[in-house]
Amino acid sequence: MTSIFQQEIADQPEVIAHLVNEGAPGVAVAAQAIRRKQPTVIVLVGRGSSNHAGIYARYLFERRNGIVVSYAAPSVYTRFRQPPDLSHAVVIGISQSGRSTDVTEVLVHARQHRAVTIAVTNDPSSGLASAAEYTLPLGAGTERSVPASKSYTASLVTLAMLSTALDPAPDLSHALERLPDQLAQLLEREAPLTQLGETLIANRALITGRGYQLATALEIALKLSEVAGVSAIGMSVAELLHGWIAAVSGEIPALLLQGGEAIDHDLEELKSSLRALGCRATVLAAGPTTGPGAISLPACAHPALAPVVAAVAGQLIALGASRARGLDPDHPRGLSKVTLTT
Repeated sequence: MTSIFQQEIADQPEVIAHLVNEGAPGVAVAAQAIRRKQPTVIVLVGRGSSNHAGIYARYLFERRNGIVVSYAAPSVYTRFRQPPDLSHAVVIGISQSGRSTDVTEVLVHARQHRAVTIAVTNDPSSGLASAAEYTLPLGAGTERSVPASKSYTASLVTLAMLSTALDPAPDLSHALERLPDQLAQLLEREAPLTQLGETLIANRALITGRGYQLATALEIALKLSEVAGVSAIGMSVAELLHGWIAAVSGEIPALLLQGGEAIDHDLEELKSSLRALGCRATVLAAGPTTGPGAISLPACAHPALAPVVAAVAGQLIALGASRARGLDPDHPRGLSKVTLTT
């Protein structure tokens, strides 16, 4: 029987195609507001998968747009009641449901203090959308399975669209147009990915990437934890080498995420090091590969979009791991669709 999670994974080419074709006008308005503000900083805020989308956005806005990015600590606003001065900032709140109360409170404070506020949400009638001056709807449709899938990738694409609206680039615009077809190609070859997931029956897993792919490493680790009950940890390649690698031993499975950039060379060296420690290391390659221990994903025309393809691959891996463990991916233990934090 097909799970709702699997159905919503399959929805993603259509969701992204609609977003790329229909979402540009709203993104352009928000980009104009950012230009008028000439901010010294963009402040991001989100929880869970939305937090990972924000980490992706940090690399986008700093690398592509040259704007310093910070990440809000919501408890500074909601618990400690000592919020900073955001009058010079653009504040972007990310929440698929739009019902994360602490994320909303950050935007409420920011708007009261003359920051430009933008909500990225799947519910344009939500509290988060009401709190923001500008709303960028994800248009992902109702997401019924507890783990986020299509709303997560829609968040990444929306943020990529905002980045390119701020600083237009034909290569990224063209890559966005091609992205739905690449996701469809990935779904046609899902078997190796779900089969890889079926081998992740260990209680632990390590997911690592760098640059744009750091967010994907964190997101895949979250999906494995949510959907399959695997104690997975995601981190950057640099952080792993700064100490965490000392805890790697035995047959712990590891996924190494390529991004189609020069820093991918770091992953080849890391793969050798992990295997020398007895780790089962697999590379998710951003394009064709013939190397051992690697799975080829469709190549994106721009490295900023490789995380979208890799995130869908990670969802399929988590689905396979869930099946192997006999779990219900739609209803993870102890979780609900909306998590309220303050």
